[in-house]
Amino acid sequence: MFHELWVGLNRHDRLVNRLHGLLQRRAILGLHRTLRPQLVHAQAPVYVATLASEGIAATRLPLFGNLPLAPGDRRTTQLQLLSEHAPQLAPEQVLFAGWFGTVHPEWDGPELLARVAAAAHGSGRHLVLLALGRTGAGGAALLSHLQQHPLPGCTVVAAGETSAPDASRLLSALDFALTANPVALVPKSGTVAACLDHGLPVLVSRHDWQPRGRIAVPPNDEPGVVFSPPGAAVDLPALLTLRRPPRARLPAVAAQFAAALAAT
Repeated sequence: MFHELWVGLNRHDRLVNRLHGLLQRRAILGLHRTLRPQLVHAQAPVYVATLASEGIAATRLPLFGNLPLAPGDRRTTQLQLLSEHAPQLAPEQVLFAGWFGTVHPEWDGPELLARVAAAAHGSGRHLVLLALGRTGAGGAALLSHLQQHPLPGCTVVAAGETSAPDASRLLSALDFALTANPVALVPKSGTVAACLDHGLPVLVSRHDWQPRGRIAVPPNDEPGVVFSPPGAAVDLPALLTLRRPPRARLPAVAAQFAAALAAT
């Protein structure tokens, strides 16, 4: 399983990463020649294409969410959030969105959030943004920016780290999620997979990870992931139609893995 490859794959990477990547690539390819595995998986299609360019026949094994689904009533969680942070509002007046996990510094979060807030305002709804989990230094910087430059008609809730059941219930309360990952690497994100497990459409605004050489980023094949380039209006009605009931993808991924092992 290649969850990661070697550094320096991105054409925008610094020279030092590319040099380190040459050493890592040499070691990884040497290990592959020594072990001669009969079955090779990767989670990101762009990694499958990169391995193919090195003569390694890999297939994609999707990633399941890193957060088990917890029982709970979505409306009850929404009412609890509003009672603590916006008691004057009812759930019908609110658009619930948020991000889960690490906020990468390369992500222009304020740009996307401003477009989401504009879309919410255009639909006549107040925006509640939820920051959930370990968001890292990038998350702290984004929250600080939102405090200094508040978005009109928007309430920001910094939930931070919680228990797994509470995190699951908070995710289930959202209408959709945002991710700081580039679209090419979304398939290997456990937090994105968790959002999809919870039935949430995931909005992506980064397309800055581009592999070097002639390898192209394969088209997004996940119907719940929507790419929204910087400057584009967020099509809120179309996005909300993608929301689905929560369903864990782990059983299907495990069955696919077992079938691949049996076939091998």
